Amino acid sequence: MRRPLILALAVVITALAGCVPAEPTFDSETGAGLDAVVEHFESLDADDQLAAVATSDTRAERELWKLAGIDDALGGEKPADDAFGAMQRALDDAVGSLRTGADGTIAAASFRDGFSDAQGAGNFANMLTQSLGSEAGMGQTDGRDVTGSKDVGNGVTVTISSSGGTVTVTIEITTRFGDVELRSKTESVINPCPDPQGKVHAEGTSTLFVSAPDGRGVAQEVTVKDDIEVNDDAKMASSNYTFEVGYSTVTATGATKAVTVSSGPDGYQVDNTVGKGGSLADEAIKTGVFLGAWISDALEKAAARGWSDGRCITLNLSYSDGPKGLDPDTKVTVTASPVAKSDGRPAGGTVTATLKGNRSISPDGEKVKADATFTYTAPHEKDDSGTVHFEARSKRGVGLADVRFDTNRNKAFLIEGGGGDLSFSGQTCDISNPFSISGTGLTLSFTPKGLTAGSYTISGFAGATWSGGGSYDITLKDKGGSMTTSGRHTVTSPAGKFTKAGKMTFTLTPVKKCT
Repeated sequence: MRRPLILALAVVITALAGCVPAEPTFDSETGAGLDAVVEHFESLDADDQLAAVATSDTRAERELWKLAGIDDALGGEKPADDAFGAMQRALDDAVGSLRTGADGTIAAASFRDGFSDAQGAGNFANMLTQSLGSEAGMGQTDGRDVTGSKDVGNGVTVTISSSGGTVTVTIEITTRFGDVELRSKTESVINPCPDPQGKVHAEGTSTLFVSAPDGRGVAQEVTVKDDIEVNDDAKMASSNYTFEVGYSTVTATGATKAVTVSSGPDGYQVDNTVGKGGSLADEAIKTGVFLGAWISDALEKAAARGWSDGRCITLNLSYSDGPKGLDPDTKVTVTASPVAKSDGRPAGGTVTATLKGNRSISPDGEKVKADATFTYTAPHEKDDSGTVHFEARSKRGVGLADVRFDTNRNKAFLIEGGGGDLSFSGQTCDISNPFSISGTGLTLSFTPKGLTAGSYTISGFAGATWSGGGSYDITLKDKGGSMTTSGRHTVTSPAGKFTKAGKMTFTLTPVKKCT
């Protein structure tokens, strides 16, 4: 398994001299030695990794401009240098808009401060936006099927969609700096929920096109594919990524590949048409392997965020009693059965229960093989509670549930009774909230003022139109209780209005399961 990289965005290119240790050498025609280059890159801390990518990317892209004839198209090296700097500033502004203006599409908090210090070029900007977009998009979808798109300013459009568990994040940037136009697009596609073998596949792609007024320009493409394996503790056990990064020159008649670097079953491959001895090939190849390592790590982080947030597993819980309205000191057997949402299969793995509050859960904080059984012991006193956090972990992902057990007085009742010829019945899940019961064509609507008293109204038609109301009082006992109403009811008929005071009595029977 590759060493996880820590995502950070602060990088100051002006302080590069002496900051990054010397890199191993490699052959820019055969790719020999690139294994050592990647190993060295992954040994750096996050800031130095970003500095390395930004430096190589800037050099490679500037040399590609020269090869493509953009310098000639713009009137020389100095105007091209100015345009290249303007491109960097334009990307800075674009990503700044992405960071601050994407509320409702991508959480702005997901875009850390610091990108404005970076001095990389187009591929570097694409790498960062793709990395952050992948993670932020996973957080925004939360397992739901959604689609959203937003123009966040400075030529930036963000689109997030989630369908059937697959999350796709697309970020497009279109901007002009002087006579030069830039168009870029990054896209990540991840279904974070592991299959029955614990496998997850993620892909990231990006394209970048820069064109001068006469049609000459450059094109850069990046593709990263990552196969991830999750272990029985819902952690990444291994990963295997491949990538291809290509640099091309463009004219009115088409594109010509300059440098391509890729990885596959046979290791690294290089297609270098510009030959040895120039900085374009060296820097483009280094940038390519750096991009593959960084983007694959970002895809893995985003996938892990997805399979760890509860979207992949339903944690079914059953109780021998409760969990509400328990008698003090009651022992409750809880069975936790994690199931994969994608196919309904048992997820296996383990379940851990952790108590927050009173009184006890056993075992507490220990992993128990699924399906797992726990014993919760209720508090000693009435009107007390405890919350148990359940966490299931397996190669299918993480399932989460919080259950509140309490010894509160029961508030859910079946209410039956009446007075005279009137008969009513109904159910409420909480007598401290408004509720109603009905019968004989009439409805009694109750407005509580606390748990055991309040007001009521009567309405409906039973041979005539009824109206009026009054007050009610409830007496609660250990098991059930009673309710008495006292009020004045008016009957309106063709013969006139008739008002009479009266009382009605009701029996309250506890309801354990109320919906």
